[in-house]
Amino acid sequence: MPVLYFAFRHGWRGASLAMLASSAAVTAHAGLQLRPEAPAEAQLFLAVAGTGALLLGAATDALRQSGLRLALQNARLANANQRLDQLAQQLATAARRNLREEEGERKRLAAELHDELGQNLTAIQIRVKIAQNRLETAGLGDVSASINDIVATMRRSVRGLLESLRPAALNEFGLARALDEGPLRDLIQSANMNYSVELRGDLRLLDEDMRNTLYRIVQEAATNCVRHARAHSFSLRLRVGRRGDQLLALLDIRDDGVGLGNGHGVPSTPGLGRGLHGMRDRVLALGGTFRVLESTHGLRLRILLRQPHRMH
Repeated sequence: MPVLYFAFRHGWRGASLAMLASSAAVTAHAGLQLRPEAPAEAQLFLAVAGTGALLLGAATDALRQSGLRLALQNARLANANQRLDQLAQQLATAARRNLREEEGERKRLAAELHDELGQNLTAIQIRVKIAQNRLETAGLGDVSASINDIVATMRRSVRGLLESLRPAALNEFGLARALDEGPLRDLIQSANMNYSVELRGDLRLLDEDMRNTLYRIVQEAATNCVRHARAHSFSLRLRVGRRGDQLLALLDIRDDGVGLGNGHGVPSTPGLGRGLHGMRDRVLALGGTFRVLESTHGLRLRILLRQPHRMH
C-alpha cells in the first residue's frame, strides 16, 4: 500500500504524511457512502498498518543514517590511508637517500685513507729501506725488520678497511664476480671454511642501491661468521627474477656455526647484534624483508628485495 511505500522511501516522516492523507481519504469516502461504521473499521486498519509503517520508516531512517556515517568514515579512512601512503613513500625516499649518502661518505673516506695513509705508509717503507744498511751496520737490523713488519701489518689493515668502506671488486667486476671470486671468498677461505655460492638470474638488472645492499649484507654476514660463528662452511644463494612489474632478489645465507649463541633469537655477542641490526636497516631502507632463522645447525638469513622492473 502507499503508506509502506512512503515509509520505505522517505522514512517515518513519509509514513506519517501518508497516514494522514489515507485517513482523510477514508473518512471522506465513508461520508460519501453514508456508512458511519466504515470509518471506524478503516481507521482501525490504518492504525495497525500505520504503526508498522512508522516502525519501517524509523528503521529505514536509521539504516540511511548509518549508511551515511559509514560512508563518511570510509571517506576519512581513505584520506588517512592516502596520507599514510604518502608518508610511507616519503620515508622510503628519505631512507634510500640516506643509504646513498652513506655509500658516498664511505667512498670519500676510502679515497682519503688511500691517498693520505697509503702514501705515508709507502714513504715510511722507502725511508726504512734507505736507512736499512746503516741500521744493519750499527747492529740494529732487527729494528728495520720490525718496522717493516709493522708497516706491512698496517698495510693489510688499511687494505681491509678500504675494502669494507669501498668494495673495489664490486665496482670493477660487478656483483656476480665480487660475490664468487672477490675478497669475500678470500676472507672465508682464510678462516679454513668452505665457501659456496649459487647465483641465478641476471644480476645486471639490479640497480646500484640493490647491488650495494646485497654485497654489504653478504660482507657483514661473512665477517660475523668468521669472527663469531666458529663455523666450517658458509654458503649463499642469490636468485633474481621478475614477478609482474617488479624485479625480485632473494638472498639466502647459511652457516653451520653456533648461531646467535643463546637459542632465543637474540645475539649474545654485541658485535654480532650490531651487524644484524645494520643489515636489517639496509634492507628496510629499500622496502625489503629481513628474517633471521636460527637452528641447531647454525644461522640462516633470508632477505627479499624488490625494485620496479624497467623494460628494455
